[in-house]
This record gives sequence, structure tokens and C-alpha cells, in this order.
Amino acid sequence: NISFEDVRNQIKAMHAVLDQNQIDDILQKISELETILKSSKEKSTRWEKASTIGKWLFDKSVDVGISLLPLFLKIGQ
Repeated sequence: NISFEDVRNQIKAMHAVLDQNQIDDILQKISELETILKSSKEKSTRWEKASTIGKWLFDKSVDVGISLLPLFLKIGQ
């Protein structure tokens, strides 16, 4: 059970594979994802919005995708 803060900390520590601008962009997308997850909308609506963010994030690097995968799985719960 991983938290958004855990993932933010993992991303902040990825200076070897990401520059600071990329880290800032990813952290912003994580905040957007957190807002979507906390929304009271239907699961299908939340997933639709989150998938757009997912496509953007998973294009960054494998390490980023692996770090964020647990957050996307929370949408299905």
C-alpha cells in the first residue's frame, strides 16, 4: 500500500535519470492524479481522466512508470 507522498519522494530521488524540470512536471501530474483519485466520480470516469496522465507519465522512463503503477491500481479499487 503505497502513498502519493511515497511516490513523490521516489520521483524526487531520480536525479540520475531525470532533470529538475522533468521531476517538477511529473510531480504536478502526480498531484493531478491524486485529485482524480479522491474524486467522487464513477470509477470509469476517473480512469478515463487518469489514463491521459498515465500515457504522459509512462512515456518518461521505465523507472517513473514502475514508481507510479501502484497509484494507478488504486483507481480500480
